[in-house]
Amino acid sequence: MWAYIVQRIVIMVPLVVGITIINFAFFNLAPGDPLDRIYFSNIETATSETPGQRARLRKLYGLDKPMPVRYLIWIRELAQGNLGRSMVYTRPVLELVVERLPATLELTVSALLISTTVGVIFGVVSALRQYSMLDYVLTAGALFGISIPTFFFGLIMLYVFAFVWPIFPAFGMASVLGEFSILDNLHHLALPALVLSLDGTAGISRYTRTAMLEVLSADYVRTARAKGLSDRLVIGRHAFRNALLPLLTITTLHLPGLFGGVFVIETVFSWPGMGQFGIDSVRNLDYQVLMGVTLFATILVILANLLADILYAVVDPRIRVTD
Repeated sequence: MWAYIVQRIVIMVPLVVGITIINFAFFNLAPGDPLDRIYFSNIETATSETPGQRARLRKLYGLDKPMPVRYLIWIRELAQGNLGRSMVYTRPVLELVVERLPATLELTVSALLISTTVGVIFGVVSALRQYSMLDYVLTAGALFGISIPTFFFGLIMLYVFAFVWPIFPAFGMASVLGEFSILDNLHHLALPALVLSLDGTAGISRYTRTAMLEVLSADYVRTARAKGLSDRLVIGRHAFRNALLPLLTITTLHLPGLFGGVFVIETVFSWPGMGQFGIDSVRNLDYQVLMGVTLFATILVILANLLADILYAVVDPRIRVTD
């Protein structure tokens, strides 16, 4: 088992290196000069700019060097835990990202728990009631969840449940006035987590239904029922356990979508996490922050895939034997 985990970690190393190269090149080749945000943030600095000042700033931030040299410097600093310094906030990028990481993880994990729990339940019920009215309703709901854009659904939910019927707060992760409490935090979390989980719930529901129907028609399930085992034991011990492997696959594939969708949802609901911070950095042309946010999101996705590989090996020992 440990050899299998070490093998997966070794495979991750060149993947991370390749992602850092693409990440650095993408943001450094993007149009616009990061120094424009510093100079044109107000009219006074815009009128007082001189060529010498801009040249000194370019040298200070290392922008006067060729891109390959800047990449090697960035990798060297990254190995020491330094992601650079924000041009807008004039603070270390690592410090800024770490401040917002808990909020993003709270929203993402909550959405994942909701989508997995609700999706599995709906999928199992839909498979057990195949071609019934309930199955048709759940299937239509899943197709709706897959089809509608997350940001559009978020705007609808925000309008309905925050303005028409003010049941949930419209923005933030806690009330501005008053002390922080878990109940208040959950009240703010409910709406964005539900919206973020919509696509995952729909996808997991459909895959669970398909996997359960395939397993329920297998010979060993019919044999278990012929032996007189109750439906609870047949479904729980035999059918559902063997349907877990494809379910783990779709859950893992859903994680990158969650980390991508969180950028939009955090902006819609003003959730103070990495997503909203990344969107603000795009507006500010703060490329050091963008590279840090993207790198953290990439690492989270890779770790999620490593966890999925480990879970595969736990559920099906044949995987670690063949690999």
